[in-house]
Amino acid sequence: MKIKKNTKIILSNLAIFLTLLTVCDYFVYIFSLQDTKLFQKNPSIKIPFEYRFYGKKRTIKEEKENLSSLRNPSGLNYTNSRKIVLFGCSFVYGHGLNENQTIGYKLSNFLKIPVYNRAMVGGNPQELWYQVAAEGSEDFYNEVPLTDTYIYTIIDSHFERIYNFYPVYTYRHPLNYLTSKGELKRDIQQSLLLNLLKISYSYRFIEQKIKYNFLTNKDNYPKIINNTALYLIESKKELEKRNKQKINFIVLFYDKIRYEEELEQKLKENGIYVIKTKDLTKEDLRSLKYTLSETDKHPNEAAWDLLTPLIAKEIEKIWAQNP
Repeated sequence: MKIKKNTKIILSNLAIFLTLLTVCDYFVYIFSLQDTKLFQKNPSIKIPFEYRFYGKKRTIKEEKENLSSLRNPSGLNYTNSRKIVLFGCSFVYGHGLNENQTIGYKLSNFLKIPVYNRAMVGGNPQELWYQVAAEGSEDFYNEVPLTDTYIYTIIDSHFERIYNFYPVYTYRHPLNYLTSKGELKRDIQQSLLLNLLKISYSYRFIEQKIKYNFLTNKDNYPKIINNTALYLIESKKELEKRNKQKINFIVLFYDKIRYEEELEQKLKENGIYVIKTKDLTKEDLRSLKYTLSETDKHPNEAAWDLLTPLIAKEIEKIWAQNP
């Protein structure tokens, strides 16, 4: 009888706790929407309040089938034997755009070469390293031909995504592949406890605040810069290993990003080319005209119409140095 009574007490307290947590989560969810500039600009955007279980381990093939598809423009008149592989997030993939509106298609048409778009929704330099060097990379190499030119586009929010303490659009974001010694690790499995905790909006909200404090603490700047550079540098090394030759690895800084000078220096020291869009055009790339679509929240065709010919010229300069 005593055991049954204690069980009832435990279950009752658990039910009360979960009820209070759900109510708290809902208000945190509402506050989070109201607090975003995106929601203020377009209040018609509807994001459902629902609990999701994050943490399922996916291969690159499964990730690609679920979130995006390999965009390889066909039917264009190729006159050059070179190929380009693009990496990045939805900005590069062109989430919400038709294929012929994306930078991959436009760049392919402009340079008359095949351009393979392997950008991933929610991607960041950590995801790039995962694609080309970590578990599941064989799927990438089976689908994308080896070439001498790879381009990764980095945007300011990628720094936050590397240090995201909760999942956003992908199952791997909470993980940090860097050990305390600064070494890259290949383990991508989360603990069950962490997965359960991350279901709660309240828990993720707290972690968001922790992340913000981490990113805005000047004492952490060297670590953030070093780790971001490390993912890109190690990705270049792995691609060269696979290609068995030196490659043209280009990092495109889209508009203004944090830690720009420090990151650029580290990348150039390791043989990585840097192209900065803010040096190519005087246009305000943060304006609605170039950074947001009214419906899909992602960069629209106007940005790539402006940038593609300018980026193509910079690529041709790099090729001229390395024929």
